[in-house]
Amino acid sequence: MEAGGCGGPRPTHPPPVPERIPSRRIIAQGWENSKGGNGRGVRFLDDYLVDPILGITDTADFYPEVLDYYRLAQYGDQLAGLQHGRSIEVMYYNADLLAAAGQPVPTTWDAFQVACSLITSGTVSGTIPGSDASRFATWLWSRGGELLTDDARQARFHEQPGIDSLLLFQQIFDDGYGRPPEFSYEDQTLFGNGLAGFTFGSSSGIPYYRSAMESGAQDEWGVTHVPAVPGHEVVDSYGAGVGVIHESEEKDRAAWLFLRWMAEREQTARWAALSGYFPVRISAATHPSMTQKLAEDAQYAQAHDLLPLGRGEPAVRNYESVRGILGDAIDEIFYSGANVTNTLQAAAAEVDLLLAGSGPASKVITPAGGTLVYTNTEGLSVTIEFAPGTVSITQTVSYVPLEDLPTDGLAFALVPCMSFSRPVTITINYRDDDVVGMDEEMLKLYVYDWAAATWIDANPCGGYVREPLNNILQAAVCHFSDYALADRPFRTYLPLILRK
Repeated sequence: MEAGGCGGPRPTHPPPVPERIPSRRIIAQGWENSKGGNGRGVRFLDDYLVDPILGITDTADFYPEVLDYYRLAQYGDQLAGLQHGRSIEVMYYNADLLAAAGQPVPTTWDAFQVACSLITSGTVSGTIPGSDASRFATWLWSRGGELLTDDARQARFHEQPGIDSLLLFQQIFDDGYGRPPEFSYEDQTLFGNGLAGFTFGSSSGIPYYRSAMESGAQDEWGVTHVPAVPGHEVVDSYGAGVGVIHESEEKDRAAWLFLRWMAEREQTARWAALSGYFPVRISAATHPSMTQKLAEDAQYAQAHDLLPLGRGEPAVRNYESVRGILGDAIDEIFYSGANVTNTLQAAAAEVDLLLAGSGPASKVITPAGGTLVYTNTEGLSVTIEFAPGTVSITQTVSYVPLEDLPTDGLAFALVPCMSFSRPVTITINYRDDDVVGMDEEMLKLYVYDWAAATWIDANPCGGYVREPLNNILQAAVCHFSDYALADRPFRTYLPLILRK
């Protein structure tokens, strides 16, 4: 396997760093729609991460979920970004209200329900929980449930742990021991005024909760993980990361070095202490910036102690839409009293349909060969066959359907960007709609040239086999790229307007 191809000439740069091929540009909704109109896309970072010179050699110093947070499940778990700070989902509790009710901080959901009932009075609610998808994820995990299947193709949040998570709050609401917030930040306001025993939210809200409490009830309060089935204590860990938009190998490498620098102990500790977020490295806890922060901020220190319990939500294409579907379902249950089981099942069916149409498909290919098959929601497929010896090392390859490249027909990417010493056979089962107005006897693969922003003939090294009657085109290619099925290069024609 050698470097080459993929949408234009490769940049060169001087030693001592060996020349490497830029990881595949992906043009996929949500994660990768970052071209900004200039033909650039996200560069995967795995080769940098493991590079003996440029990489991160002490990965054990990172909290486990940090290096996985931007590994995209549908792209062979390739690394698309790196966090330099993060927050976690916590439970806020009023210690004075608990003490007055003779209750400890609850660690199980049964104890939580009892505490809510004993805290509730004429003006005080046991809990004011919000209908947030990350909140639900934490409740679900705390009962041993999962949001999606391991392959990120289907929902699992509608299983019993998810149902039980929301039934509990619905029961608490029905019993009068709590209610959902009626406007933004009402939960925080009521908590600060001593009128709510428990709320849930991001650790990044600690300064705002402190301000609300100092100007309100001035009660003793704290943060902890949500109640859990023993052995399933968890906090949802999230936070913005930074990726690299492919420009050139030299610029990509410089951007990676900055990301690596930001994730080093000194920088992540100082950033966390100043911003109120948490560091990504375990060793940052002993940095002077952090030891001072932990000594001065009791609630921040409580949340910091929970970092080993962190896990991240699925890194899948269209996940923001999944979150939206979940949020709407929780709203229906919390605010309209909808049936929990039926509502979650309907949401799961919607998510399954969304994920089925989101692609891509990935496969681990070994030197012994293998086959990657992508099947769309209509049952049509594209098959990529690797003969023995096509790759010299085990490699995850992906088929990515592309919706935003300028073409009338079928467009897709094969990733990562690489060339082969022997042809890889692509068999495309296309629809009639994919070739409307085209001469099927003249169908070819075209490669998108990002530098020229145009399609050029792919000139497959192994030629074509066409079966128009069966809607099949087969091509043997020697490199991966962004491809389109067409009978001629796609062009946009604009009317000519003359001013008289």
